Amino acid sequence: MLKKVKVGPVTYQIKPIVDEEQKKKLHGSISPAWRQTIWINPDLKGEDAVDTMFHEILHSVDELMRLKLHHDKIYYIAEALAKVLKENKDLRIWIDEQLT
Repeated sequence: MLKKVKVGPVTYQIKPIVDEEQKKKLHGSISPAWRQTIWINPDLKGEDAVDTMFHEILHSVDELMRLKLHHDKIYYIAEALAKVLKENKDLRIWIDEQLT
């Protein structure tokens, strides 16, 4: 599992949701920026895992930039980004080339 992700000036620790009841309810969760933790359901795989990570990162961007996005907008943007990356291998390769 990914260990950390930097969003703007904040580095979030990525931790698995371990409580079985929480795992049934949540895909992911994020603490306020000052607590610097994102929890991800470790049972998620593939596009669901990527979608959830984008979702929590977008919550962070929303908080840090004070965008006041509605939760449904965050949901749809994260889902769309995950799908774009899944369906465009050349884009993933190009992004990696540009950022390394």
